[in-house]
Amino acid sequence: MPISWQGTLAQYVGRLHRLHAGKREVRVYDYIDNHAAMLEKMHNKRLKGYASLGYTVSADRDAALGSEIIYDQNTFQARFLSDVAGAKESVVIVSPFISIRRARWIGGALSQCVQKRVRVTVVTRDAATLPAKSRGTAPSRPARPAS
Repeated sequence: MPISWQGTLAQYVGRLHRLHAGKREVRVYDYIDNHAAMLEKMHNKRLKGYASLGYTVSADRDAALGSEIIYDQNTFQARFLSDVAGAKESVVIVSPFISIRRARWIGGALSQCVQKRVRVTVVTRDAATLPAKSRGTAPSRPARPAS
């Protein structure tokens, strides 16, 4: 979630709290790239925003996959795929900087979600705004929304 303003954060997580039959809990997974100074600063601002909204960091479930709760580009894959595979209601990915290669990498996991009738939403930028070398590998038409 490449945002840092608390109002936007409150709006995004507020949507997760909308009433839904059977919903008992809301979890927010915030994946960051802490090797990019700007993104790390935005994450630190979000942490303050989460705290002001009453969220806490929970490491209980993380113990099953290792004691880390902060991952980097080399260690996040197993945890990310586990989180996606464990989704029961919906998966929302907001990443305006996702590469075509990374999108293809998660495509299989997201396809499995759709097969389980888990709602999948991916928000990213238009392929026309990608660097020229990436545009040739981008889909030529928008993907149909998963249902």
